[in-house]
Amino acid sequence: MSKIFHPSIYKSNLKRMWILPVLYGIGLVVFSPYLLSRSIKISGYSTGSKGANEIFAGYFQEILASPWLSFIVCIICAISVFSYLYRTRDSYMIHAFPVDRRSLFLTAVGTGFTMLTVPKLFVTIVTNIYTISVGAKVSGYLWGYFFEGVLIDVFFFGLASAVALCCGRTLSALITYVAANFLYVLLKEAIYWLIVKLRYGVVIADNDSFADVLTPTVYMDMKLNGTTDGYAISSDLFSSMKDALPVILVYALVGILFFGVAYVIYKYRHLETAGSFLSMEWTKPIVRWVGAIGTGVYLVIFVSVFESYDSVVGTMGSFAKWLLLILLFTAIAFIVFQMLIDHTLKVFSPRRMRELGLFAVCVCAVMVWLYADPLKNADHVPDPADIKNAAVAVRIDSELNFSEKADIEKITDFHKQLNREKKDSINKLMAGKEDHENVQITYTLSNGKLLIRSYEVWTGEEEKKRAGSVYNKMDAALSKPEQLKIAMFGKNYSKRKVREVDVPILTGNETVLEGITEKKKAAAVYEAVLRDIDEGNIKLWDQNNSEAESFIDISFDLDENDIKEDGWIKDYVSITIGEDAVNTKARLKEYGYN
Repeated sequence: MSKIFHPSIYKSNLKRMWILPVLYGIGLVVFSPYLLSRSIKISGYSTGSKGANEIFAGYFQEILASPWLSFIVCIICAISVFSYLYRTRDSYMIHAFPVDRRSLFLTAVGTGFTMLTVPKLFVTIVTNIYTISVGAKVSGYLWGYFFEGVLIDVFFFGLASAVALCCGRTLSALITYVAANFLYVLLKEAIYWLIVKLRYGVVIADNDSFADVLTPTVYMDMKLNGTTDGYAISSDLFSSMKDALPVILVYALVGILFFGVAYVIYKYRHLETAGSFLSMEWTKPIVRWVGAIGTGVYLVIFVSVFESYDSVVGTMGSFAKWLLLILLFTAIAFIVFQMLIDHTLKVFSPRRMRELGLFAVCVCAVMVWLYADPLKNADHVPDPADIKNAAVAVRIDSELNFSEKADIEKITDFHKQLNREKKDSINKLMAGKEDHENVQITYTLSNGKLLIRSYEVWTGEEEKKRAGSVYNKMDAALSKPEQLKIAMFGKNYSKRKVREVDVPILTGNETVLEGITEKKKAAAVYEAVLRDIDEGNIKLWDQNNSEAESFIDISFDLDENDIKEDGWIKDYVSITIGEDAVNTKARLKEYGYN
């Protein structure tokens, strides 16, 4: 046993680092039974009730199986158990022991798992006792989340150990570990941002792909929570546990592979790399290139924020402008990372400058590719025959869904025109013309994939008068009354019961909301709105004109126990009406609201 695991070093490690598991355990206990009991009382539930059980189950999911908590704690444990590799004297001293590297590695990993698992086991036992004592029936959930939490720790601790051994300093381990968890999604968002700038405001937001597993913290959290939001009914929570388990098991297996990688790195790691930014030579070009691209692009994004606050698209600028900015900031980031790696300011050797030149050529090639869009990704409009459903949202406030072939063809028609006229629309927007709306088109394709594109659409009076304009085509396609009523009030709009209608009243210099609380009057206002929609007096565009003087906002407080749709309750709706809403305005005037 002592050949592969060293008990005395294990005990010494725990004695030296006892404060970490103790603090972790105290934190888990404080943030579980104590705060949970307060949450139950604030919610007004008795501790053994169904509502309390739902909160119990959801709450402990966030504690025992939280990828975010595991993400933080595992890197702390990995850096702690391998901390001697970051100091030259400690590294030489530890390796002078009559113990081989395999034994040192396994002992360190065993120490880390003890610090991770014992506090979690302790809090699971304590909370089981607590929940049973107050009559809650969630013991099975607690042990289920404990098991899933341990598997999550296997992945994150394996990854953290591999990262910790690739690095020679605590700071570099932290930077590399964060990058390993979030680099994919950050680079994807950066690419989307560049496409917005280079393709005249076209926003690409396609559905999540399998590659999102490369951002494990977010991906696992999404799979664990599903649609429950941590506070849904217990059957949904149980389903989310079962659905998440296969994903977590795969991550745990990958974590075991990371332990294998970590052991190989440790086996061949040179002692003199203690204190270096990176300990393994093969990791240096990866950090230089990937770190420079990620940091450089986000520096450009940060700088661009100061150019425009008014629009989702910001300042477009020319291709040359963005190319020069990207080249400048990525080159600076490349040099800075090289300085960190070499621990010196003298990094301008001919060899490194040649590499920087190659790096610049690759950056230029990527920028040209994004600008030219040879695959026509940004401007892609799918064939109507391949579309199962099309949805259009104005400012993302109200979404109208269409599945009929004729309707889908209308949407693809104005989508193509949006692509043709997007440059002109953006130029008008950036010239300060105010009449525009953000329009998002979402296609659900026959193969199940989503295609999402977002545009700024010019909605000035000239566009409304121009025959065949995008505005008029969209207005015609989105004018179906039933679709608009569904977007505003839900699928069961005809069965809705209104408890109160709030109408803004100008009192002096202040606008206050006054409620129509009599149910018959509130229902009459609601019926008047539905009639105005049927007659074409209220349209989707009206919902976003609340700043205009001729428009007013009306809020409907609906019966929250009325109708549940798709797992959620639509109990509050705010809409905007204009001068054309004659039925609604007449009804409000009848009740004394001018």
